[in-house]
Amino acid sequence: MDVFKIRELYKDGSCARWILDGLAERKRKPKETTVDSLEEISQSKWSRKQLLDVMKDLTELGCGDLRLGRKSLKTRIEWKVDAISLAKAARGEGDQISPFTPGDALVKVVSSHLNEPPASPLEASTPVVPDHVRHRYHLRDGCEIQFDLPRDLNGREAIRLADFIKTLPID
Repeated sequence: MDVFKIRELYKDGSCARWILDGLAERKRKPKETTVDSLEEISQSKWSRKQLLDVMKDLTELGCGDLRLGRKSLKTRIEWKVDAISLAKAARGEGDQISPFTPGDALVKVVSSHLNEPPASPLEASTPVVPDHVRHRYHLRDGCEIQFDLPRDLNGREAIRLADFIKTLPID
């Protein structure tokens, strides 16, 4: 990944700068970013075309895959890299852009023993992302997991998630 070109995009494009600054301030790594969500957040500051142009530029730089909306899916960039580290590198706050790993923020072990307090304050106080629902699942004795899923999770996404979870065991 060419950090120099990403910094050029950041420097040359005010719309790109706006998107990357927003990503740099996030607490959780997004798996994807939709054009609709950017339009809503920008409150008409940027046109859909301008937002799409930046997504195309980021795709050409190898940061993600641009997916055009079809049926119930929205036009979005699916990140190949950690979008937060990408944005910070664009701002000159580091040179390292980490790859995106699907399980980064999906599942956290809440406690190794149900009667013990969480291992860290982060586990106890991580807020639920807006438009998401926190689910808790008792996996086995002494192991409860929690994960946040979109409130509007559809059947196709549920199947994809189930397929991903099937790949996790090391047998």
